[in-house]
Amino acid sequence: MKKALLGVTIGVGIGIALIITVWLVLFFSSRKTDNGPAQGSTMTESASSENDGITESVTESGSSELDGTEEYVTDSEYISEMESIWDSEFPPTSETETETETESESGTTKPQKPSKPKNIPYYVKVNRAANCVTIYKKDENGKYTVPYKSMVCSVGLNGKTPLGKFKISERYLWRPLFGGVYGQYTTRIVGHILFHSVPYTKTDKDKLWEGQYNMLGQDASKGCIRLSCRDAKWIYDNCKSGTVVEIYDDAANPGPLGKPEGIKIAENSPFKGWDPTDPDVNNPWRKGKITISGVKDLVVERGEYVNLLSHVTATDLDGLAIQVKLKNPIDTSVAGKYPIVYTATGVTGKSAVATAVVKVVDTKAPTLTLKNVANVIKVTTKTKNIEALIKAELVAKDGSDTLDESTITVDIAKLKKAIKSKDYGTYTCTAYATDLSGNKSAKVKVKVVFEKIKDEKPSELEKPSESEKPSESEKPSESEKPSESEKPSESEKPSESEEPSESEKPSESEEPSESEEETESEEETESEEPSESEEPSESEEPSESEEVPESEQNLDEQVAA
Repeated sequence: MKKALLGVTIGVGIGIALIITVWLVLFFSSRKTDNGPAQGSTMTESASSENDGITESVTESGSSELDGTEEYVTDSEYISEMESIWDSEFPPTSETETETETESESGTTKPQKPSKPKNIPYYVKVNRAANCVTIYKKDENGKYTVPYKSMVCSVGLNGKTPLGKFKISERYLWRPLFGGVYGQYTTRIVGHILFHSVPYTKTDKDKLWEGQYNMLGQDASKGCIRLSCRDAKWIYDNCKSGTVVEIYDDAANPGPLGKPEGIKIAENSPFKGWDPTDPDVNNPWRKGKITISGVKDLVVERGEYVNLLSHVTATDLDGLAIQVKLKNPIDTSVAGKYPIVYTATGVTGKSAVATAVVKVVDTKAPTLTLKNVANVIKVTTKTKNIEALIKAELVAKDGSDTLDESTITVDIAKLKKAIKSKDYGTYTCTAYATDLSGNKSAKVKVKVVFEKIKDEKPSELEKPSESEKPSESEKPSESEKPSESEKPSESEKPSESEEPSESEKPSESEEPSESEEETESEEETESEEPSESEEPSESEEPSESEEVPESEQNLDEQVAA
């Protein structure tokens, strides 16, 4: 019995010892790893590591301006011990004292020497609230006031990226991160807070976790600051140990250079395992070509709608479709030739351009119609601007555009002639419209009534013209005048015996009364008075050659006696 109890006790002791051992292993392994993918990711993560206040800080030297000379507080003994375990497998990269950018195609760097604080060319500010990094250069006074470069980033979820001023220390080409993933071009900010690329599932450049890559620009990490491969490499190559990193919050203002757009990789992209910005020569994103297809010259009728993008497509570096934009849309309401430019920009920022010419033609004739067919246009001799009166009753259109009256031509020649001669009646005038391209409409007939005004005096045209006056040849010649022989002789004159006798004279009863004499005299007067129409014209007045001879005048006097 005692032996059985002893065995049980030993077994329980061994079990407790194993549990404590496993717990210690897990505890220290979580302490020695950096932060990794965002919560809720599809990859398996171990228990989250909290920032237990084991961070470094920058002590101010008393100056209000940043001059790169602040003293750096070293890591604690615990952090140094933990990092030494990782450094044996992933040793930090040495530094070279340089003032220039050192990006390489292969992603490797030369051995470097520690730099002096006064030779630090850049100052890094991280806007945690906006997920934006801004790099500053020195001005002529040696102060970091000149914004030089901006980067989109992803900081820690739930404020796990600490605020404050820190100094860059070690850097690693590859670095294990929390959750069994890896970061490329890793630079230590403070403790386990790093600058690094978006996580990779392996230390291979074609094993990018593309789902996390598309989250750049929003909170996503466990505390580290994630960047695109290109931006992480720039900090790795150009920000020396001792470079100050200031982490602050300003959601309203991402920075003086703004916040760049993050690249989005399609789930079906054949290159999704690669960071599109990785400068490695083997990166397939660097070998592809953006193409624009379907671009061609077009002929369009004026005023017609045309979709200039319907027949044009573009593909990105990975062969996937991307959007095509039209740089200078045209207005087809005006005829002419218009150059158009198509552009397409891929996920890496590379672009392609294609051009074409669109010719807008106007081959359709305008139309001309009467506003109201029932309207009657009436004119008189006093009507002014008859042409404008007729145009006001017409409507000219070219497609959907209404033309002004200056494009309308009206033929009123016959009407003008009728008005001049006062030939009253109904007349037909023709009209047509001409558009800007010279196209003419069909002719339209317009009826116009020419009316007479009451008490209208005859026009000059109704008076006899010069051609109606008798010519000199129609006047009587000298030969037509009566000769002396034709004049009556004395014997032809009536004698006294031929005078009527008393018996032949009318009796008093036959003599007309005074009233009858007055009536007869009035009738004679009326009959003898010439009418206006019978007034002799100048041509009918006797000429000097037609004067009556004195002998004829005497004869008439005798007959009257």
